[in-house]
Amino acid sequence: MKRLFTSLMVLTAMLCSITTQAAEYDLSVGGVTVTDANKSDIKPSGLTAGKISFSSNTLTFDNVTMKVTGQYLIYNKGIEGLKVVIKGTNKL
Repeated sequence: MKRLFTSLMVLTAMLCSITTQAAEYDLSVGGVTVTDANKSDIKPSGLTAGKISFSSNTLTFDNVTMKVTGQYLIYNKGIEGLKVVIKGTNKL
């Protein structure tokens, strides 16, 4: 019985240590890869104002102020039919 309990404890510890990784899209903004975890609020390091989001093959810049150096602003690695929507006043 003690062996079964120990085995169950080890199995539980192993299952608790497994982390799920957010799915990645073939898209990055300002060097940040878009994932399921960040797609509703993408925050590259040069972002100082506004909001960047991605949904249904549409990348939206909403009143964004952002400075990008050393990487592409938008790098589409394979999203077919990507649309970019610019809302409000954006300074890129």
